[in-house]
Amino acid sequence: MYRFTRDRIKWYKEQGHKIIFISGSPDFLVEKMAEKLGADLWFASQYLNDCDKYSGEVIPMWDSVSKLQVLKQLSINFEESYAYGDTTGDFTMLQSVGYPTAINPNKKLLDMIRKEKLDCNIIIERKDVIYKLDELGHGIY
Repeated sequence: MYRFTRDRIKWYKEQGHKIIFISGSPDFLVEKMAEKLGADLWFASQYLNDCDKYSGEVIPMWDSVSKLQVLKQLSINFEESYAYGDTTGDFTMLQSVGYPTAINPNKKLLDMIRKEKLDCNIIIERKDVIYKLDELGHGIY
C-alpha cells in the first residue's frame, strides 16, 4: 500500500468519515486489508468455492457496472464524498463523487479522465516521491 493511501485513510478516520472499500481484488484479500485499515464496509470480487476448493467462478467487482450497483445501495451524499481509483472500472465511481482522485491511474483511465474533462485529482506515487498532476498531466509537487 502506498504512503499517500495510508495517510489519506488515516486522515479520513480522524475526521470521522466512513471508509468504504470497493475493489476488484479478491474478497479474501480485501477483507484482510479492510480489517487492518479499519474500513467500515468493503465490497470485492467474490471467488466462489465448494468445500474449501475454488470452483473457478467469480462474481466480479472490477468493472464500472458492478461498482455502480454497489454505489446505488449506499446511503451517502455523493457530492460530499471522496473516491479513489486506478483503472477504467473506477471511472463511473470517480464521476459520481464530488472529490475524485485517480491514484497511479493506468493509461486508459487517464485518457478517459482527459477525454471527459473530469475534474479529478491525479496522484502518482513512486518510491518515496508523491506527484500530483494537473489535468494536462503536468507535474505539481
